[in-house]
Amino acid sequence: MMKKVFDANVGIKIMGMSPEELESLAQEGVKLAIARMHSQGVPSIAVVDGKMYEQHPDGKMVPIPSKKD
Repeated sequence: MMKKVFDANVGIKIMGMSPEELESLAQEGVKLAIARMHSQGVPSIAVVDGKMYEQHPDGKMVPIPSKKD
């Protein structure tokens, strides 16, 4: 059975965008999604210095304990 492998460069070429342009577009999409979640009162997840936090719409950051803690 042949394993299918996704080649990101193929998708980028089809869309006519450089990897940098695609990354910028993806980052903008993430920012918009977080703003939409927060506007509906839904917290998002943020990683700061390798630690995960629940980021609330009011800006409060609540640490999410790791399994190591």
